[in-house]
Amino acid sequence: MIRTPGCLFLLLSVLPAQAHWTRLYPAASPSHRSGLTMVFDTVRGFGLAFGGSGSALLNETWSFDGSAWSRQTVAVPPPRMRHGMAFDEARGVAVLFGGVGQTVLNETWEWNGGAWLQRFPNGAPPPRHSFAMAYDVGSRRTAVFGGIGSQHLGDLWEWDGSAWGQRLPTPGPTSRYGAAMAYDPTRGGLLMFGGITPTAIALDETWHWDGAAWTRFLPANPPYARGSHAMVTDTTRRRVSMFGGDVTDPLVWEWDGAEWSARFLLAPTPRHSHAMAHDPVRGLTIVFGGERSSSATVLLGDTWKFATDVLAVATVFGAGCPGTNGVPAIGVAPYRLPWLADTLATEVRSVPPLAPVIVATGTELSPPQDLGPLGMPGCSQFSGAQDAALVLATSNGLATHDLVVPDQPALVGIELVQQAAVLDPPANGAGITTSSAMRLRVGVR
Repeated sequence: MIRTPGCLFLLLSVLPAQAHWTRLYPAASPSHRSGLTMVFDTVRGFGLAFGGSGSALLNETWSFDGSAWSRQTVAVPPPRMRHGMAFDEARGVAVLFGGVGQTVLNETWEWNGGAWLQRFPNGAPPPRHSFAMAYDVGSRRTAVFGGIGSQHLGDLWEWDGSAWGQRLPTPGPTSRYGAAMAYDPTRGGLLMFGGITPTAIALDETWHWDGAAWTRFLPANPPYARGSHAMVTDTTRRRVSMFGGDVTDPLVWEWDGAEWSARFLLAPTPRHSHAMAHDPVRGLTIVFGGERSSSATVLLGDTWKFATDVLAVATVFGAGCPGTNGVPAIGVAPYRLPWLADTLATEVRSVPPLAPVIVATGTELSPPQDLGPLGMPGCSQFSGAQDAALVLATSNGLATHDLVVPDQPALVGIELVQQAAVLDPPANGAGITTSSAMRLRVGVR
């Protein structure tokens, strides 16, 4: 990569608070309960909570839009607690499995935005509760591991939307209940932590399922051993976040793909068997209810959000001009936004194979400059370049550029624009086309 001289960051700002907890006080909310589950419905744009145990077993369906709870008046599955739920992004449905009702269950239900529909697949997993469950974006399958049924379980099952299939990888985690699992946005695959053994020993093991095999990681700073905690994929901040469990631990623990780190923050009351979901639309994680982590049984009904004041942002605007492989389009690789002390991963698509591409980053030109008089009809320049890098497209017409954001607090909140210029001699008189542009804001986790 070749860089032209120049200063990328010129503006200064005051460092705001990093991600922190805020208690919310919605006018209406679910009653105090534990053993419920919650996911985020990315199609309808709200959190979806179901079931749990309060004064009795519950089968209420609630939605949360970031500030208010609303009860969904729809036909619902039978009451239950300690079930599992995951959102299948490919099919746009929430998948609910198992739990404890009048008996231990192995029913499969799906929420389509308007109703719960029971599915009747052949070969469903045995009945169970207190298991780990999560959706794998890469394999497009929902996985279930372990739990308690007629015995303590250590089996792995996957749901593809039409059938359950048992996976038999060896070696793998031992039998456990109360573990938690979430998609790993850095590595891909599913991350599982903790759980309780059949002999009531809490575990601090970190496991990764890549769709074919289990791998146990040995991080230098693992969280405290626990069960009945909650983990979510924070796609906004590219982390797996974990909170709570049957251990008096007020910390948020975060997995970055290689190590766990603790966030030392003022936090909600330590709890277990609570609901937790990440809202990528609003860039926040929601925690509701649960049971106080103490010797006495105290049900909770409070709502909290965990979020940063300054989100990293990348928004595409403007239009590119036609080249020999289509109109070049700029964007960001999944979960690779411009966070402080991280790397922004830019992608430029519809580029001629192996073509040289200059990715320019700087302040926004207002109005944009028309490049037609320079022999580039239909092309516009949106970025006043202060930093430029030369990269080569692949044989598939994809050019990628990594821009490291320094760990300098003064950069938080700075706004920039990025655009690509493509060397494409047959395209026009100048032999250069331009992509759409992207507004960037440096955020702090």
